[in-house]
Amino acid sequence: MFGLSSKDSFALGVAALWVFSVAVSSMSEPTATSSPFYTFLYKFLKTLAGDLKSRFGQYIPLDNAASTASATATKTLSLFVLCAALSLSVAGCAHQVNAPLPKGAINSIDAQTNAVLQAGHAAAAQYEADVKAGFVPSGTLKAAVAQLVNALNVADPLYQTWHSVLQSDPGAAQPAQLASSVSQVSSSLATITSAAK
Repeated sequence: MFGLSSKDSFALGVAALWVFSVAVSSMSEPTATSSPFYTFLYKFLKTLAGDLKSRFGQYIPLDNAASTASATATKTLSLFVLCAALSLSVAGCAHQVNAPLPKGAINSIDAQTNAVLQAGHAAAAQYEADVKAGFVPSGTLKAAVAQLVNALNVADPLYQTWHSVLQSDPGAAQPAQLASSVSQVSSSLATITSAAK
């Protein structure tokens, strides 16, 4: 999520465990008037943090001589800190998994560009096959396919050139003219889809 190294992740985990242990240790014990949920939460969290407290208890500073008003404030604060610590620790566990690139693709932008162009070629080929089979297209569909073919004619050589550059420089930026042409192909495909309905 934040691009942390394994050392940073470990340090964040230790800090989260410490905050969790402190938050649980500062919770006041349930009384006879405590809600059943608080009683359950207290016992559950004490069970989870019990091993941490026994192993690291001497390192956790706690003031056991707190007044009743301070204990209520500490209880509220500890629940807030506990929720924040759990949120941070769960967010830190997320690991982004990238889908593998298609064969021949240099990077994800190359793969996406190629996918749009291939979809455009497939749509144009299907249109030609349908017309040869006797399909009579509407004027809107004819115009959209003509626009698609023009965009493909501009995009294809630009893509081939850029793809060749990517093989020697994988970080090369996509040319603006290619991006515009690919956008036009995508727009034409959307128009064809809506006109064919």
